[in-house]
Amino acid sequence: ILLLNRKMTKEEESVESLYVTLNKQYNAGDYQKAIATARKINKSSKDDLLPLKCVAVCQLQSERYSDCIETITKKKLGMPFEHAYCMYRLNRTEQSEKILRSVESPELREKELLAQVLYRLEKFDECVAIYEELLREQSDENDDERMSNYAAALAAREQVLAQSEFLKKADSLIATSEESYELLYNKACGFAASGCYEKAESLLERSIKVFKEVNSGELTEEELNEELAILRIQLGYVNQLLDRASAANELYSQASKSLVNDAGLSAVIANNLLTLSNSGNVFEAKKKLKAMTAAAAQSKLSTAQKRLLDCNTCIHILNTKQLELCKKKLQHINETYPDDASIIPRVNAAVLVKEKKYQEALRRIPDSPGTELLRAQIYLQQGVLTQACQVLRDCQYNNRLAIVSALVALYLSFEEICSVDDVVAGYLDRVNISERKDDAVTTVLRNTAQALMDKKCHKPALSHLEKLIEITGPDNDVLAMLITCAAQIDKALVKKYSKNLPTVEDFAADCDIEALQKSSDLFMRNKYNIRKAAKPAAAPTSVDIIAKKKNRKKKIRLPKNYDPEKKPDPERWLPKWERSAFKKLQKKKRRQGDDIGKGSQGTAAGSSASYDYSGRPAPAAKADAPDSPKPGTSGGARPKNAKDKRRGGGGGGRRR
Repeated sequence: ILLLNRKMTKEEESVESLYVTLNKQYNAGDYQKAIATARKINKSSKDDLLPLKCVAVCQLQSERYSDCIETITKKKLGMPFEHAYCMYRLNRTEQSEKILRSVESPELREKELLAQVLYRLEKFDECVAIYEELLREQSDENDDERMSNYAAALAAREQVLAQSEFLKKADSLIATSEESYELLYNKACGFAASGCYEKAESLLERSIKVFKEVNSGELTEEELNEELAILRIQLGYVNQLLDRASAANELYSQASKSLVNDAGLSAVIANNLLTLSNSGNVFEAKKKLKAMTAAAAQSKLSTAQKRLLDCNTCIHILNTKQLELCKKKLQHINETYPDDASIIPRVNAAVLVKEKKYQEALRRIPDSPGTELLRAQIYLQQGVLTQACQVLRDCQYNNRLAIVSALVALYLSFEEICSVDDVVAGYLDRVNISERKDDAVTTVLRNTAQALMDKKCHKPALSHLEKLIEITGPDNDVLAMLITCAAQIDKALVKKYSKNLPTVEDFAADCDIEALQKSSDLFMRNKYNIRKAAKPAAAPTSVDIIAKKKNRKKKIRLPKNYDPEKKPDPERWLPKWERSAFKKLQKKKRRQGDDIGKGSQGTAAGSSASYDYSGRPAPAAKADAPDSPKPGTSGGARPKNAKDKRRGGGGGGRRR
């Protein structure tokens, strides 16, 4: 705070010491005491606005922005810079712009703050113009910071407009002193927005290296990782655009571990991981969607970022087959971004295709470059193949290998051979003569010829193979295909093309006969011998050679009663109870006991006498028969050493 140099009156002699105290408190950072001292001065001289201005500045320094605004407006202190800065920090950006534009002759700090406000309001053309003016007219210790902000404004404009303006001015983005990591980062963002991903990757790696060199001694490991998070996120984004999914995933996870309170960067990571992930983990996807749609993240994201997040959320909901929820989200997107003509119409078309409203989806797609593939995909899903082929032939990517291959496959599917020839001929006409020896051209000709041969269209296949020979020269594989194809048309052509084949001697010169013979032997063996032959055998030593014995044939042992003239029993290997003879014996035994104890349960006339044994004499006992045991006695003596199998037997206790 600068004190006014004025002559003090007698009434103000007591105030002089308070100003000195106020100055010391402000310089020491004790803003609360400074505010109290300034209010004491204001009580002594109520007409003086300087103490109140000191109160407003101290409130700004202590981040009490609402109190600062109230002090400035209530007391009508003016102070446009402080007023606009407080509005800027409270995210009242439009009001901040209005205050700054009302200044008739703005100073340097008002111009720089206006540039920051315009950047946040995404008025990048005016922002770039202010920074260019400042870099021309000003030169001080803040030049590097202005250059870094200028690069950020150029990169943001390039990301929104995509007019390749950044590349025209990239060479002028040079630091006056040492190149800071902020300038390197902003330049990398500009190159990434322009499509120069390799250049952006190298600048980001340099930025991380410079930051570590400058701050490694001052910051802890946690603080270092927290500051590096934004650089790693941008590097992961570049790797993702370069189809390095694993590297991008690793960088995102490394950055997310160090982010605690930054909702904006967390939303960016969640969005990029959602587009990167192909897993069906619904729980993880919901966590990412929650981070993307958090209210704290919305204030830190640009309009373009918010639009992309909303569209990705809508696409994810559509992929999870929640059609009604997707429609509600899409309606919100259409109301929020009514002027968008790049991404949102495609999302609208995707939702209509899910509902099988193909014609309405085609009407929703704008006639702008880049929408041809989407239009062709809708025709394919509808089944209108001829219209899809026409769209692909007229699109701006018709020189690419994938489009040519798709056209050839589609025309072959409904056997329009003439259209296949036209597609390949048009592709060769559009390619420069110097580029005809590229792999893409030879791949198109070779694969088209092979597909035509599979369809037994040998004449057009022959013409493609002849063009391939003209481009590549006498290639043995192509010549073999050419002769195979010519043999189906005219055998006289076979003699013509076979002259270019190498002789048998040339083939035999480069051929190992023994290896070829071994490989042919392997084809004749079974799988076990092939695996056995694949194992390299160890060279036998002299000890192994001596110890090796001849295998003797074992003598065949035959049963004692073997009769070679008789046919052996086919059931000799079965168990006895499964043999047919044993089963017959069992049936016979069961039949013998069938009549025992059977008969009527009551009495019948004439039959009771046959069963009455009371009047019959007892049979004579045999002399040599042993006495049968008497009733009630056991049939034999129990062994003395037999153990009692009853539980707790033997008179003893329970055994454990």
